Amino acid sequence: RTPDGLNDAIVIAVNTMPTVALAITDNTVAHNIVTGGEILVAAGIDPSTLLDHTDATVSHTRVVENTVSGSPTIGIVFGLEGNHNIMTDLTIARNTVSGNPSAGILGVGGVFNRFDPNDNGASDNILDVLIKGNTITNNNNPGATAGIAIVGGFFFSSHNQVTAQILNNDVLNNNGNGILVESSQENSSENDVVATIRGNTVENNNGVGILAFGAIGAAALPSGESSDNSLDAHIEENTVSNTFPSLYGIWVAGGIGSFDGAPNKIANANEVNAVVMGNTVTGTTFVDGIHLEAGGPGAASNNTVEA
Repeated sequence: RTPDGLNDAIVIAVNTMPTVALAITDNTVAHNIVTGGEILVAAGIDPSTLLDHTDATVSHTRVVENTVSGSPTIGIVFGLEGNHNIMTDLTIARNTVSGNPSAGILGVGGVFNRFDPNDNGASDNILDVLIKGNTITNNNNPGATAGIAIVGGFFFSSHNQVTAQILNNDVLNNNGNGILVESSQENSSENDVVATIRGNTVENNNGVGILAFGAIGAAALPSGESSDNSLDAHIEENTVSNTFPSLYGIWVAGGIGSFDGAPNKIANANEVNAVVMGNTVTGTTFVDGIHLEAGGPGAASNNTVEA
């Protein structure tokens, strides 16, 4: 069992018991057909106890040419729990992910572990990933991301660093947003994300095509503050078409306190540096094809977007 409470089909994970740091390197997960489960790559958690650990390293992992469908949650998920863990040179390539009730591919630099009673969030982790040439179709996550999502710090997690390249993927016919990169969400601060989103085809999704957010204060939590995060996003040469219903093709925002306007959900002093060029956006109705804003809905102050 892993942190989502499921019996995952394929798991790569490392922990640090005993206290000497352990590492996993040079692993490949390829040519599998996974039905009713997910592929998970993780560092900083012991799969046998579900407790956090520190100073774990996962490097040079390849998840390639798999078919994943019908998972109870996410199709392919990777990330870090605990503190001071590292995942580098991870490649997610040429997979087909479909028919899942959440994101097709999700990566998180640091995330709270609800199974560890001593967990206070994940901090000071490093994630480096290439997501290339995947086909993400017919996933169902309305109001959230159904295609590909990268988040720096999620649920009480701060000081994490993520570098992500999202290249030449097909994100088609999903019920939800297409591609999301976000530095922080759910009471998480001082995370840094550098992302390149290039050459992707994002079509016929029931949501925004591509989103790049500095932070969301809280969406699932009753309150929270996500502040002082940074996002450097290059959004180039993508094709985005037919976003429904009447949503932006590309949306860049510095900080969003919340979508319900609650005063105790706060996103302040977040910074986004964005290069948005060479994209083709068609089929948006009544709204901007490309929309940039420093502060979005809710309690959001002193956020910046430089484009």
